[in-house]
Amino acid sequence: MPHTWGATRDAWAHWSTTLGLTEDLLPVVSNPHAEISPDSKLVMLGKVPSDYNFRRQVRGLPGWTQRTPGQREIDGWAQEPDYGICLQTRNVKALDIDIANPRLAKREHTHIESLQPWHVFPARTRPDSGKCLLLFKGPLPTKRVIPVEGGIIEWLSTGQQCVVEGTHPGGQRYTWAAGRPNGIEE
Repeated sequence: MPHTWGATRDAWAHWSTTLGLTEDLLPVVSNPHAEISPDSKLVMLGKVPSDYNFRRQVRGLPGWTQRTPGQREIDGWAQEPDYGICLQTRNVKALDIDIANPRLAKREHTHIESLQPWHVFPARTRPDSGKCLLLFKGPLPTKRVIPVEGGIIEWLSTGQQCVVEGTHPGGQRYTWAAGRPNGIEE
């Protein structure tokens, strides 16, 4: 059985079928030991939409912002244990708390949630960092970057993406603080 660097088949089914996000999902090669194709412009694995070419080398997905996959593509990607799940932020937006210090990151996370006390943000984390990704639905016309103590908070909107399942390039798996979301609130 190969090591699963990416998302499980259950994870693909959850994001695609349960959450209804099929058209917003793309693969991202999460295996930190994979070889980048010399023909690719990729400089780092595990951060942008990517897949394997016929030589099993990683390449970026050209035109990914225009892609709207169907269930057949999702089913194919779910067969590859190195493919994590990349979410295009078209219907679901994200706040990326890009602060490594866990104390400072938690302070910003708490502050954001205090501004929306009726809203529970699904929160993606990883064990070796304070960095956190919060998902929500709603209007957000463009990407914004807010400098804060210890880092930045990025508002990811249409034309951006985030990784929701798989392994971070540093080797730690992404996790969801309260388990995978069963829904994403407006």
